Amino acid sequence: MAFHERLIAGAATRIARKGSGRPLLCLHGGGGLKGALGFFDRLSGWHDVIAPCHPGFDMTPAPAWLDGVEDMALFHLDLLDALKIDRIDVLGLSLGGWIAMEMGIRAPGRFAS
Repeated sequence: MAFHERLIAGAATRIARKGSGRPLLCLHGGGGLKGALGFFDRLSGWHDVIAPCHPGFDMTPAPAWLDGVEDMALFHLDLLDALKIDRIDVLGLSLGGWIAMEMGIRAPGRFAS
């Protein structure tokens, strides 16, 4: 997967992206992005997989504003804005599933599934 660096809400993040088709936001669990990349990579045969690293994971600094899962959800909504993605499917593993649920509560119209 190709990695891109982005600054979102003042936080530096790495985003792995690969594939084509319907965009799929893949949110990793508490083990970090590196441990989930093999699984996310397999999905790229059917989707445009977008897999960001959560702030404070995989040796990235945690921004001062990060206070919980709700802040992570808002960060990822800002990421979708920065990528100019209006509607997307989302897949979350463990902690990523919690973040995805919080995103859906705050912006249900942004998600196809």
